[in-house]
Amino acid sequence: MTALSKLKPEIYTECLAQLDARIHMAKESIKMVQEGVEEETKSSAGDKFETGIEMFYVELEKHHNMLKEAQNMKDIMLQFSPSKFTEDVQHGSLIRTDRGLFYLTVALGKIKAAGTDVLVISPSSPLGSQLLGKTPSQSVSINGQHFSIQEVR
Repeated sequence: MTALSKLKPEIYTECLAQLDARIHMAKESIKMVQEGVEEETKSSAGDKFETGIEMFYVELEKHHNMLKEAQNMKDIMLQFSPSKFTEDVQHGSLIRTDRGLFYLTVALGKIKAAGTDVLVISPSSPLGSQLLGKTPSQSVSINGQHFSIQEVR
């Protein structure tokens, strides 16, 4: 088993942990905004009241959207198996390039797992879509940057 094979389950676990944290934060934010609406309803009147309530509802909608996005990303992550290894780049692949590690799942950005930096990207991202179907020793170029694939897991 390669070092990359051992690292993939740890990266997967860290991605789920970060998504769980996002879900928790969104739920807590929703709860706080709802409490704010209740307080505003008790203590305000007139135009100022309507403006305040409208601001709370805009904020509430923002946090509901964040919650929905994080839950959708987690649902996508749960479709992947960290123990599945492929020879070519597919959804759920961990890819080592000459420019670093990439995990092709959901758009989480840069994370650290087992002391290693990994860029977690979506297959629909510009780089992700270029990597799909590629194998080690192949390369892709995007925005003038060259990525040489060294290993896929």
